[in-house]
Amino acid sequence: MISKLYLQNFKCFSSIELNLGKITLLTGKNSSGKSSVLQSLAILNQTVVGNEWSKTVFLNGINVSLGTTGDVINQSFKGEKNVITIRFDIDDDLNIQWILYTPDRKEYDFEVDKFFLKADDTSYFSDSNDKDFYLHRLILKECIEKHLSVAAFSNKLKNLTYISADRIPPVELYDVGSNDSDIVVGSKGEFTIWILKSFDDLDINFDLMNTASNSRKLTRQAEAWLSHFFPGANLDISEIPNVNKLTLGIKSNKETGFLRPQNVGYGLTQLLPIITACLKAKRDDIILIENPEAHLHPSGQSEMGVFLSKVAATGVQLIVESHSDHILNGIRRGVLSTHELKAEDVSIYFFDEYEKKENRIIPIRIEPNGDLSDFPVDFFDQVRQDLIEIIKLSKK
Repeated sequence: MISKLYLQNFKCFSSIELNLGKITLLTGKNSSGKSSVLQSLAILNQTVVGNEWSKTVFLNGINVSLGTTGDVINQSFKGEKNVITIRFDIDDDLNIQWILYTPDRKEYDFEVDKFFLKADDTSYFSDSNDKDFYLHRLILKECIEKHLSVAAFSNKLKNLTYISADRIPPVELYDVGSNDSDIVVGSKGEFTIWILKSFDDLDINFDLMNTASNSRKLTRQAEAWLSHFFPGANLDISEIPNVNKLTLGIKSNKETGFLRPQNVGYGLTQLLPIITACLKAKRDDIILIENPEAHLHPSGQSEMGVFLSKVAATGVQLIVESHSDHILNGIRRGVLSTHELKAEDVSIYFFDEYEKKENRIIPIRIEPNGDLSDFPVDFFDQVRQDLIEIIKLSKK
């Protein structure tokens, strides 16, 4: 598990350090840096997926398109302008650090200038001149056996799942992906239907079984969890021969037949990639999710928070960006209703902005009784602010 994330000179951050939990919830104002935290991981993932031997870090790829190097360097950083640092602490005893720099006359890529590994009070260092340097296996060869957790983390980084807020809408035909056992749903959820078709016989974690189905199989459990949010929902997936496309039929309730996705609303298809990714994930996998509340009724948003807490309790690490107090309260419910996920396993951050445009990040804890340790101004208090304003206006 990533226990700490450190960023320097990346987008709106001069320097930040976040303690991550089994589930980390990023909240706060628009354009305050929440998505940038997820993007720092997403660019490393799309790099190792795109070319594990490359020392070039891809700003534009399968997850995100961030533009040029000038778009991602912090404009007010006081240090070396063309260098970005990304560091992970893993389970408090291993530190992995990337130092990225802008090559001369290259506007669209960063390269790994230095790699730094620290474990068991022993430090290892690599730079871009090393003959055997490459990004995916970011360790010296003689250290591989001693530090298997580094190699394992490299694989986790490659298999990381990033689900963006920009998920595909309901469509007539869905793409066919690869048969790789590590295939992910895609940043837009574009391979969700293919995964449900290809891994129909995959047994999910017993602790995530929804009792609406007696089967542990992925597709049946995805249906069961979908019906938890949309009662009566069922799926029918068919492959079109020789076309490499899939069709999806959805029952929105027990009284209807299977309908085209376009005729059942956005909520089901926006939710399905999240459910599928979470059910397919293995212990220590990492999933990044933007706006899981999209197109869900407030009660469904709260249930999504509970669902995510159940997933985190199985050992899957989640980093979630949300504008929904219902997601937050659902996670609080999840902490109180399960013995596997404790209050200290949850990290919450409120992203705010000073008048001088310097971002500040306020950590908030869930107390053992479910209370919150802090409640800063603008932290999910809009209902209270609106009620105060309504009362004032009603007295005029």
